[in-house]
Amino acid sequence: MCGISGYIIKNNDFLKYSNKYNECLIKYLHNRGPDQNGTYISENISLNHNRLSINDLDLRSKQPFYFKNLIMIFNGEIYNFNQLKDLLIEKHNSTFIGTSDTEVLIQLFYYKGIDKTLDLLNGIFSIALHNIASNEITLIRDRIGIKYCYYYEDENIFMFASNPGAIAKTLFKVSKINFDLNTQVFFSYLSSGICLSSESMFKNIVGLNPGNYLKINLKSFTYNIKKWYIPNFNRENEDIQKYIKSAIEIQEIGDVSKNILYSGGIDSNILAIYSNKSELITLAVGEDKVAKECANILDKKLKIINNKFLEKNLNNFIDEQRKIINFSGIPIKASYLMNMTGLYIKEYEKNNKILITGLGGNELFYGHRRIKTENSGFKSHVRDLYLYLLQIKPLDNKYKEHLNIFKTNFADKLKKQIDIPKNLKESNISRWLEFQTFLLNDLLINADNIYMYYSIEARVPLLDHNIFEIALSKEPSEFFYDFDKLGTSTWNEYTTKSKKHFKELLKEVFNDKIIFKEKYSYDIERHKIHPYYLDLCNKFLERKIVGWNGAFTKYNSHLIGNIELWLQEYEYLITI
Repeated sequence: MCGISGYIIKNNDFLKYSNKYNECLIKYLHNRGPDQNGTYISENISLNHNRLSINDLDLRSKQPFYFKNLIMIFNGEIYNFNQLKDLLIEKHNSTFIGTSDTEVLIQLFYYKGIDKTLDLLNGIFSIALHNIASNEITLIRDRIGIKYCYYYEDENIFMFASNPGAIAKTLFKVSKINFDLNTQVFFSYLSSGICLSSESMFKNIVGLNPGNYLKINLKSFTYNIKKWYIPNFNRENEDIQKYIKSAIEIQEIGDVSKNILYSGGIDSNILAIYSNKSELITLAVGEDKVAKECANILDKKLKIINNKFLEKNLNNFIDEQRKIINFSGIPIKASYLMNMTGLYIKEYEKNNKILITGLGGNELFYGHRRIKTENSGFKSHVRDLYLYLLQIKPLDNKYKEHLNIFKTNFADKLKKQIDIPKNLKESNISRWLEFQTFLLNDLLINADNIYMYYSIEARVPLLDHNIFEIALSKEPSEFFYDFDKLGTSTWNEYTTKSKKHFKELLKEVFNDKIIFKEKYSYDIERHKIHPYYLDLCNKFLERKIVGWNGAFTKYNSHLIGNIELWLQEYEYLITI
């Protein structure tokens, strides 16, 4: 994975800033691609690339990449690129200078066009494609939205980047552009740690939605957005277990070393039993004893991030979190697990650039008790997600009206925003809500920015688009043992009964004691970082933007504290 950025200057008076724009964008995205960087610049447009070398480590695969009338920068991975390479050789007699997925992708765009190419891809990506012949630039985001792309536009310039922070810092430093605080996003983060990826904390910096592309005419400077991916939720009869196995296999491609983030739980064991090329890594907290037991059964090496490292770096947790927030421009929710793993790999395993995670397993396969099995639970699910909405207290200032607007008919407005597909079963609306909010715009955005700060590519096999479509095609009852008794179950009983497809696969290797053990909760990790956030929470209240009803707890202190960190890092360029 890498970082992409670029701009289109509309006002010739801004051409004098071209080189400075490029310098800043490359600098602010450095961690996303520290191995190489490159720039294409022509008159009023520029494309920049920061490369984290994964496939074909040679300089021949450096970007921007050129083919015929196309110039491309690309962040992500095309997992089926070898099969697509064979197709190009067979159909178009293609030749290649290297072994990267980038070279395959740009030739596909040339021979097949944008829409037909995208239909062929199995991968995660954000792409900027410049077609010199048609005088257009197209920004593209992958089906599920694993990779992110943000953009800003005014009468003088259109600018895009992998992080909103890179855009904001560049425009302020070079051309003194200030930003208004997006109060609706601000309140969303404060109440839940979630912001839909079409928005950001900067009012005029927005995100391209998953499965969309934005095509800009370089003559008129007009653009249109097309939804290129429509999920197929009529796949209920397909074998999801087949795709689980193949997704893990195909996502182990790459010319660098790989780790699986491992706990000995259901999701990470699914990754481990079908992995052939990755080592296992875990933290010496929580489930490390279970992880050791399971790794021994699998006869796989387990690396443990020991307590000495964890305790030594706990005191630096806030400093690291501050750097991640500055890097991303997002008040990233603190994750003890992600932060410590990323820091350890950066310090001790620099050649391990890929981390395979089980993200998506809980959200698609009912690992959270709040996910309802019928549509009637939508509003209660929203309350569970936006848990602190009622604790935000209005003060007598300009934000009082903004907060009232945010709270009014909140669940109904959110239901419209998440764009429920027409072909989605009503019983699966709750999982769609969980995907669009907590998974896509909390867990995944955190993983992308935390791990990329440490120059690590996070992969998510359980969110392969085939698994995603089949899971959301099936009725909730198919994911549980004893579904009829679910209504009265406790949290532990619910999670013990769920994830049936995974557990049936695990029976090939593990006994029932391991498979049906109680689900582990990471409260211990929240407890560790909670004291470090209390001072930040109090500093936030001193700003008197809003008040807070109730105490700061281990469940909410990091939300408020990270917003305070964001304000400290970005208040110099925003209007509060």
